Amino acid sequence: MRVSSAREKDTGSAQLEFELLVCCARPSPTDDVRTEIRRRVALRVDWAFLIRLAARHNLLPLLGWNLSTICPKLVPESVLRRLEENLSAVAGHNLCLTSELHRIIKVFQACSIPLATFKGPTLACLAYKNIALRPFEDLDLLIHRNDVLRARDALASIGYRLPSPLDRPGVLLLSEYAFPFVKQGARPVHIDLHCEIAPWFFSFPLDTVELIKRVVQVPLPGGIVPSLVLEDLILVLCVHGTKHLWSCLESVASLAGIINATPQLCWDEILTRAKDTGAERMLLLGCVLARDLFGASLPSIVDSAIGRDTRVGLLAAWVQDRFVKPTNNLETQTDAPWFHLKCRERFGDRFRYLARGVLSPEIDDVRCLTLPTSLSPVYRLLHPARILSAYTRSTVQRILSFAKASE
Repeated sequence: MRVSSAREKDTGSAQLEFELLVCCARPSPTDDVRTEIRRRVALRVDWAFLIRLAARHNLLPLLGWNLSTICPKLVPESVLRRLEENLSAVAGHNLCLTSELHRIIKVFQACSIPLATFKGPTLACLAYKNIALRPFEDLDLLIHRNDVLRARDALASIGYRLPSPLDRPGVLLLSEYAFPFVKQGARPVHIDLHCEIAPWFFSFPLDTVELIKRVVQVPLPGGIVPSLVLEDLILVLCVHGTKHLWSCLESVASLAGIINATPQLCWDEILTRAKDTGAERMLLLGCVLARDLFGASLPSIVDSAIGRDTRVGLLAAWVQDRFVKPTNNLETQTDAPWFHLKCRERFGDRFRYLARGVLSPEIDDVRCLTLPTSLSPVYRLLHPARILSAYTRSTVQRILSFAKASE
């Protein structure tokens, strides 16, 4: 296991806690990793920091699962109790959402709406073989763009709504790639209804129709659900991780979980599809992170491709450096374009990213300003203004922070 140097926390180094979390962020640690967990727990662990770090990276259930089964007597009783309570709560919440997923699928099937599930409970079962070990707060469904309006009506029949003004047909058919439905209640249920894997500006032309045609059935508690075939899911997870700057360690852990649990993956096909869609570097970056952090076993064809692209190692080091470093939304907004551009190997994709990113309206634009459908093109002017505003705020904030640090 190779881990880059962690940044300093408030008191002392975060290296111990980070490496302990990495060891625990897998459903079935090897004997060597179990030994490492015991060795690190016996040291002077900052338990409060470890729990905060695990919560930030969506790894509290895995942390609790492994500490309670591998070395419960070495963990303070209050910490172990808190982790076990979290694990129980996550299990109950995930089972409720899985039951709701089955209900939604039945409604869609009754309306003849083809779909695929990804992330959520299907990813938990595929990566960890245990629905309780991966926390998720919403359900992700992939449908054809032509079915968005019918899907909206089907979801409305069981209590789901889009927040106004996003529920207007003109807004639904803008270039947005996913729509956030919610069903109100004691604990609201959220659905992200995707008609594409990534935003239009991201220039990732993986055909939704083909993805849904290739679905496989995945067993979950309560029945089976249609999910992306694993070769597609690997690529989708790498693109999704890149889009979010791999800011959550669990996204790497679940990718590694699938790779380690599926030695029969057709890597020739995965690499070919990645090259065809201009996502080879994104795929290789995810594979490097999964290998270096969680020991994912990669075939020689993937290792060779990694060796040919010198940028992948540099990007992986940058990602790992951020895992412990606190970041804010403004920093993420300014870092994202640089990172996304570095992760593309083709000039045309980088150019489309910049051009489309400036001109593509987003749902947040609609939230800022409600316009009649006839004036929807105005959103293409509003979006550049919002981008400029975000960068201006970020620049001012960084100048002020630098000035304060120099006093």
